[in-house]
Amino acid sequence: VNVLFYEWFIKTNSFRNFQIKQFLILRKKQILVLLAVIVLPILISLYRYSTYLPEGKYGEVCLVQPNYEPHYEKFVVPEMDQITRLGRLAELVINKETKFIVFPETSFGDTGDGPLNKDRIGDDNRIILFYDFIETHMNIPIVMGVTTVHILKDSSKHTPFTRINPRTNSAYEIANSAIILKNRTEQIPVYNKSRLVPGAEIFPYRKILPFLKPIVDMLGGSIQGLATQEERSVFESNGYIIAPVICYESIYGNYLRGYIKNGAQAIFVMTNDGWWDDTPGYKQHMAYSKLSAIEFRRPVLRSANTGITCFINSKGDVGKSINYGVHSAINQGITFSTEMTFYSLFGDLIAYAAFITAFILLILFFLVKQKKHN
Repeated sequence: VNVLFYEWFIKTNSFRNFQIKQFLILRKKQILVLLAVIVLPILISLYRYSTYLPEGKYGEVCLVQPNYEPHYEKFVVPEMDQITRLGRLAELVINKETKFIVFPETSFGDTGDGPLNKDRIGDDNRIILFYDFIETHMNIPIVMGVTTVHILKDSSKHTPFTRINPRTNSAYEIANSAIILKNRTEQIPVYNKSRLVPGAEIFPYRKILPFLKPIVDMLGGSIQGLATQEERSVFESNGYIIAPVICYESIYGNYLRGYIKNGAQAIFVMTNDGWWDDTPGYKQHMAYSKLSAIEFRRPVLRSANTGITCFINSKGDVGKSINYGVHSAINQGITFSTEMTFYSLFGDLIAYAAFITAFILLILFFLVKQKKHN
């Protein structure tokens, strides 16, 4: 569109001389094409928006925003106080139609008793408290972010994320994880955040850029970074399948396709957007979720430690929400969808095709220009 506008409008002498009427007469066909390229997709989108109805199973979800300032409060307030607030906020809004309760990223595990042992999560006293809560609140499953530790007993399983305890010489890995709690008898699924924030969660090109270690330390990161996983795991409860997306992962559309291909009917984003303070950062992060909802025709539900906790339907409309700096909980119904969009199936194919086409046209342009010059 930019090239067409430049060739048909800016480069003409009639524009330079402000002979607009003559220009419109001479370039009538080109202008109609240009308008069609711009206006037609907008009209199609408006029609699609006004007529689209999501299909799928109905269910309500509770989202909790505990609102702890991450720089000076989140990692100072006693862990049991934070756990108590999560439960008290949730029980204010849940009902018999609520299918999930969602708590934010790293709800606990960074302070107090430390990370949850990945191999023995169900034995952790903090998890037992949540099981007690579930059993006294209509057995509603809880999806939440936690910090986990995985002890590596087999040296052959060491990875680039492996750390060594200098006192015991034992190997272990730390992860920013998501779990789902349903009942005490079931094994607890664990998903590790796998698209990490550079600096704070991963040290990119650490072998080439070792001199950047002081900056990584200042950001609260480590040389090893956090453990990741290859597969995009999904969580299931009573036939409802959700994508447990953690913070930064939510901005990568092609990355989220992994969850959708594995059957996710809704996207749950657990995040802590307070690191940006009250700036446009947390608003922009939420805006990405609106795009994801449209790309996949899936509801996107965001539970933030603080930031914007909200429901976004599959048309990209924001429903109930909690503003920055407020501790509260909200409950709303959504449609768990199984629709497979073009983007779900093919990802960034159009973008790649546009890039290749633009590259070919650029080459042809220079070849034609060179031929004329010769």
